[in-house]
Amino acid sequence: MRPGPRATDDRHDLAAENRPGDALRDSGTSIIEILIAIVLLGTVVVATLTSLTTSINASALDRDHANAHAWLQTGADMLYARHTENCTTDADLATIRDDYEALVQSTKNPENWSPGNITVTGVEMFVLDIDPSTGIGTESWVTTCHPKRTGLQRVGLRVRGEDGRIVEEVTVIIDD
Repeated sequence: MRPGPRATDDRHDLAAENRPGDALRDSGTSIIEILIAIVLLGTVVVATLTSLTTSINASALDRDHANAHAWLQTGADMLYARHTENCTTDADLATIRDDYEALVQSTKNPENWSPGNITVTGVEMFVLDIDPSTGIGTESWVTTCHPKRTGLQRVGLRVRGEDGRIVEEVTVIIDD
């Protein structure tokens, strides 16, 4: 018969595991473990808040681009619906530009955007000049009231966002 483990060895091992100093040392967490946990949690919170802030800013910028584009489309539609104005002097051309600008500024603007954020950047007249002897024509866009102008006008529109980050432009060609 083989002898079994000695009872004294078992008691000795139990006594070694249950010493009073060891029990206090192994229970709870140290200050280092708490600091590491706080740093890790703080890093996760900062990363989450940073990504949330970036998402919000990107969404706002995207919304502002969409608003600017929609406002330009509305302004262009208003110009398409209006008859072009003819000019005889360059002073008339400045008046036409001011009239077009007043028209597009009267359109519904995005919430919290000033009507002054949409402007007419320029008005040009299309000139077609045909040489009577050759029948060859030259065409150009001019910023003056040219006597050989046609009914076509090229009008530039620009929208700026309230904070200046957004600039959208479109060129509209209108006719009588």
